[in-house]
Amino acid sequence: MPQELATRKPDPAGLATIAGRLGVAPAELLLVGDSRVDAATAAAAGAPLVLVAWGFARPAERDALAGERWIGEPRELLDLLEA
Repeated sequence: MPQELATRKPDPAGLATIAGRLGVAPAELLLVGDSRVDAATAAAAGAPLVLVAWGFARPAERDALAGERWIGEPRELLDLLEA
């Protein structure tokens, strides 16, 4: 899909495209990310967000996103999806 889009995150076009292909609204998706760009993308698309502590974000970037929902290990994502 990246080759199909003329924009990049934080533009919400990617999430809108995925939502359209699935036949759902962006608010029904869950963006799993690790950075402020991912947080901005989710906000722009109106999608919920969960951030993962094992991604590429540096500690200072993680600290700046302290108000967001973070998970520390993959199992927590499964638990979140099963809830």
